[in-house]
Amino acid sequence: MFNNRMKGTSKNSFSAKLAVAHRHSSLLKVANNTIISHFSRLLWLGLAQFCGRKPIFRSALKIIFVLLAFSIPVLAETPISGEIHGFLKADKSPYLVTGNIIVNEGMALIIEPGTTLRFEPNTGLEVRGGQLVVVGSEQSPVYFQSAPKDSPQEMWKGIAITGKVLSEMRHVKISNASTGILVENGLLDLWFSEINNSQNRGLYARNSQVSIQDCEFADNANVAVHSGAYSQVLLERSHLTRNKVGLLISDFGKTHIITTQVEQNEVGVVSEKESQFVQDNSQIANNKSDFVKNPQILALPPEPLFEGVENIKPSNLADPKTDWKVTGSIMAGIYNHDVETASNETHSRDIVGNDTIQPH
Repeated sequence: MFNNRMKGTSKNSFSAKLAVAHRHSSLLKVANNTIISHFSRLLWLGLAQFCGRKPIFRSALKIIFVLLAFSIPVLAETPISGEIHGFLKADKSPYLVTGNIIVNEGMALIIEPGTTLRFEPNTGLEVRGGQLVVVGSEQSPVYFQSAPKDSPQEMWKGIAITGKVLSEMRHVKISNASTGILVENGLLDLWFSEINNSQNRGLYARNSQVSIQDCEFADNANVAVHSGAYSQVLLERSHLTRNKVGLLISDFGKTHIITTQVEQNEVGVVSEKESQFVQDNSQIANNKSDFVKNPQILALPPEPLFEGVENIKPSNLADPKTDWKVTGSIMAGIYNHDVETASNETHSRDIVGNDTIQPH
């Protein structure tokens, strides 16, 4: 009986050791799979402090940490390209865009807070009749940026939007694109965002309606915000600084700025002959030139094009007959309301939709 009990005890002890070893092995696998998370790192730090007080665990702990040091995975990029819809989730970020990603008509792409998209050269995000919703937050913005390459001259194309469905972007940071956002025959609301270091335009709109609120456009090589033909652009509580041109308004474009600063640019505002520019309580100052009429003297690059989108024509998206609705008191020194328009100085009539502009 005594021998049997001893054998049973020995067997049970051996099984217990196997169980402990198995648990340690499982723990090591779990730690290896999740060590990239900050939470797991804190857990292991706490384990190290606990075990460090007990000499029997010190040697084993050193071995475990050596193994982990050689087995921590590198944060991988998730490659994406082609047609896309649904969610881009932060836990699979960063995404490496290896070819154009396209949101087609009837589809929607929702991008979660804290997500990063890195674009290889000559790739971009195209919204072709679908809807883009980017829901970044102040603490977890969404980043659109170029993938690190040997040649900084190779840029990604940017975000292009067309269609009658409103796209919305909040707390977005766009950098190093050819054109940060291009809206052609489309609708966009942009909030609490930054567009920096674009090569051609920071934001370009043509035959579109775009609302920009609480945004910053800085260090763009040419134009920060370009309101092209038949577009209506609202800029509110925004800041345009250190660009070649802060704001460019083409013929038949309408732009309304409210409580917006346009400063420290080479040129603050360029408004062509047939444009309409309204400013309320805004500051256009401390630029090398605050206002310029003729953009040709600035040698700007050509306006960007959205490949595959039909030629520009007035539509209900941005009806040139629709006027801005401005409310509030107009008082000198307290609330400024400036309207700048230009007449038709040619020798022939210009017909825009149902409107006729007589020659000057």
